[in-house]
Amino acid sequence: MSEDHLPLALSALGRDSQNSTFGERKKGRSHVFAKEFLEKLDVMMAEIGAPEITQHTTEEEFKKFILGGRTS
Repeated sequence: MSEDHLPLALSALGRDSQNSTFGERKKGRSHVFAKEFLEKLDVMMAEIGAPEITQHTTEEEFKKFILGGRTS
């Protein structure tokens, strides 16, 4: 694979390519979602058969789920 476009691709990480669609971008802070949104997300994940993915799922648990199909 050519690396010709790598510098340009990496430079995109320096700006908000979603134009704050998901909230204001602040250095060192992750996005904070409303409690109601997270509760609805928990219900939706249970409905589609992934109840182990909730608002309390850690990054490591999420990675395990994505790579292996389940966290437990």
